[in-house]
Amino acid sequence: MSKYKPPFHMTDKITNLVAEISEQVGRVTV
Repeated sequence: MSKYKPPFHMTDKITNLVAEISEQVGRVTV
């Protein structure tokens, strides 16, 4: 169990990615 690492970094990356995509989509829509 000690080798298992919760995907905190991955979640952080995904959150940033989603925020970036949302910004891009918002620009395209407007």
